[in-house]
Amino acid sequence: MAARMGLLATWQVQRAGFYPKGGGEVRAAVQPLTSLTPLDLSDRGEVLAIRGLSAVAGLPRRIAERQATQVRRRLADAGYEAEIEIVEVEATCPGDSLFLWGEFEQSRAGFGALGERGKPAERVADEAAEALLQFLAGDAATDSHLADQLAILMAFAPGRSVLTTARVSQHLLTNLWTIQQFLPLPTSVEGRMGQPGRVTIDGAGIIAPSKVVTAAAHP
Repeated sequence: MAARMGLLATWQVQRAGFYPKGGGEVRAAVQPLTSLTPLDLSDRGEVLAIRGLSAVAGLPRRIAERQATQVRRRLADAGYEAEIEIVEVEATCPGDSLFLWGEFEQSRAGFGALGERGKPAERVADEAAEALLQFLAGDAATDSHLADQLAILMAFAPGRSVLTTARVSQHLLTNLWTIQQFLPLPTSVEGRMGQPGRVTIDGAGIIAPSKVVTAAAHP
């Protein structure tokens, strides 16, 4: 979604970071940015595909397989076919996760769930599947996390950008407040916190010269 606005970047997970030790590592390369394009995410369009990653670190592969089997079953019952990849990742401590995303004509939306001691793999799958199915039952273009992540790019893009979100989160409202402390831009949020909403930002169109940056992040 960032690339659609003109921000080109590649990233790769070197090591996962599960609770309690963390230690995850992500390497990213961001290309020079000279301008951004306004974004119109009023409508997500039709579903193109549903994909997912079922991952384990330091745990039996069958846990990831059980998660994948359960999520395929849940989505099939709702009339959706999903392509789930099973992966074994490196990490400093054991962990498992499931991440699902929907690809639409105009947008993307992602939903994840984490395993924990005593939590069945099927429950992990159910949590992620239910979040995705709830999103599919509505008509918003973005999930709550993507909405607050795109807000900063919308602020820097010239002209009016708009998106609809499945849930107005406190994080989104905080991001918008923070943006206005630096750039007093016309913004509006329709919808109450915790409910579907619509965000409009009249961007500043200010981009500073930049160089290629490669960085490593260690949460």
